[in-house]
Amino acid sequence: MSESGAAERPSQLPPRPEPPVPGECCGRGCENCVWVYYERALQRWEEKVAAIEAEFGGDPDYERVPKS
Repeated sequence: MSESGAAERPSQLPPRPEPPVPGECCGRGCENCVWVYYERALQRWEEKVAAIEAEFGGDPDYERVPKS
């Protein structure tokens, strides 16, 4: 926060979570699969980005990691 109490605009958006690499998932449908964690992280990231864009506008100067 700045001295005035207003939130400062971040210089870039947070990095997008990396998906699991081939071989990390065993394919057995585990309850705690790496894909489950990835999807949760991706959802939190999308919510965080949406909140930043809602507060500061969809600024084209933001460095945004493209979708895979």
